[in-house]
Amino acid sequence: MNIYKTSRDKKVVFGYSALVVGLTAIMAIVFMVEDSIGRLLFFGLLFMIGMIYFVGGMVFITYELKEEGLFVQAGLISRFYSYESMTALEPMGSPFSGKERIVGSSQGFNIKHNGPKGEVKVSPERMEEFKQELLKRAPHLDVQVKADSR
Repeated sequence: MNIYKTSRDKKVVFGYSALVVGLTAIMAIVFMVEDSIGRLLFFGLLFMIGMIYFVGGMVFITYELKEEGLFVQAGLISRFYSYESMTALEPMGSPFSGKERIVGSSQGFNIKHNGPKGEVKVSPERMEEFKQELLKRAPHLDVQVKADSR
């Protein structure tokens, strides 16, 4: 099977949950202070759409190794990385740093590529199987043992 769900751990789930609770608290304060029902409804609707987008992106994450590249789906967000554009594979440092993070765990990989953001963090279940399948499809990848320190 070439579709992998994201792995989960308490550190990342707690981080995302704290962010959701914080944003909800800020929105509740805005609701209490705001005096216009129109503004209240407008910002409430924006908040709900944003939360659906955000929560969907952190809960429903899959990685699919297709014939021409890696397809990543995170809720409503999807990204495609061709195997030719990939340059290196290294262990992930912090799951909360970096330019593009599509992770549910603090354990995973950084895939460096020639795209605009330069790297993507992934955390598939069955990490070794994912790594072996990725290397079969992109044998040119430079496999690094230690994560880049920035």
